[in-house]
Amino acid sequence: MQKLYTQVSLAVARALTLSRDDFKREEGQGATEYAMVIGFLVITLTVTIGALGVSIGDFLGKVGAALDGLTP
Repeated sequence: MQKLYTQVSLAVARALTLSRDDFKREEGQGATEYAMVIGFLVITLTVTIGALGVSIGDFLGKVGAALDGLTP
């Protein structure tokens, strides 16, 4: 419990001592950060398309059935 308290205290102290210049720094943005962003996007898109894929397939099936009912 003491270790957790120490870590939280350090995190709060770092957050309180940040200056505007700390947010303007652009050093350290390397290939790793870009790879993480691309990986997050790929995972998010895959999950979203996977979840919506079933709904889209069902919708297109209903549209196709409705169109089949219209033709003589």
